[in-house]
Amino acid sequence: MDTNESFEYTAWPYWTEGSNELLFQQMNRGQDHIVIYAADPVSGKRRLLYEEKQKEWVTFFETPDFKLLDNGKGFLIRSDRSGFAHVYHYSMEGQLIRQLTYGDWQVKEILGTNSKQSIVYFTADKDNTLEQHLFSVGFQNKKITKLTQTDGFHSIKAGPGCNYFIDTYSDLITPTKMVLMDQKGETLKVLGDQSTEEMKKYAWGNPETFTIPSGDGLKLPAFWVLPPDFDINKKYPVIFDIYAGPDRKRVTNRFRTLRQHFYAQR
Repeated sequence: MDTNESFEYTAWPYWTEGSNELLFQQMNRGQDHIVIYAADPVSGKRRLLYEEKQKEWVTFFETPDFKLLDNGKGFLIRSDRSGFAHVYHYSMEGQLIRQLTYGDWQVKEILGTNSKQSIVYFTADKDNTLEQHLFSVGFQNKKITKLTQTDGFHSIKAGPGCNYFIDTYSDLITPTKMVLMDQKGETLKVLGDQSTEEMKKYAWGNPETFTIPSGDGLKLPAFWVLPPDFDINKKYPVIFDIYAGPDRKRVTNRFRTLRQHFYAQR
C-alpha cells in the first residue's frame, strides 16, 4: 500500500462499501497534522480524502468520530478544528458538503444515520455542559432536535439504522436507569433500574455541583459529596478526586460511585 513516509503514525483502517477502497489515517510525530487516505486495494495507490492541521494537536478519528454513509454518499467526521467538536459532511472526493452542527458546545459521539429520513444521531453537551443527551440533526435543514428529556447524563447505544436506542442515564441523586427508546425519544421499555427498595435503607451522601473561579475569568465546574449529617460548623477530612486531563470530563450530573458515598458516610 502506498503510504506517506513523512507521517510516522498509521492507524484506523476502514473498508468502503463493497471493499472498493481501504481508508487509513496518518499523523506526524508532532501530532498537529493528520490526513485520511483512500487506497486502491489492487494497485495500492492512495488519494487524499481529508486533511487537518491544528496549532496544538490533533487526534485519530476513532469509531465515534468517523462514519461512512451508505451508497457512497460520503462520510461524517467529528472535528474540533473550530475550537468545539462538531459534525461535518464530506463527499467521497474529499469535498466539504456542509457543516451540520455549530455552537459553543461539544458533539461527543456520532452514533449513526437514518438514511431513509436523512437524519444524523449524536450525543452532545449542548445546553448544559454537565450533562450529555441524544440529539438528531437533518442533513438538509440542519434542525437539531433533543431526544432525551430527562435531566442527567445519558450514555446511548444505537441499534442498526438508528431505529432504536438503549439509553443508560442517571443524575446526581438518581441511580442509573436503562430504557429502550425509539427514534423520537419515546421510552418503549424499562430494561433496568438501580433504584431499589434496598437502597432506601441507607443514608446516602449529599452530592452537589458548584463552580470555582479561575485566574482568567472562567468558572470551573466542581462537585462534592457531603456527609448525610453534614454540619457546617464542623471540620471534616477531604478526599480529592483530581482532574483527569484534556477531554476527560469528571464533573457531570450523574450518580456518583458507591465508594464516594461510603467515604461521605464515614
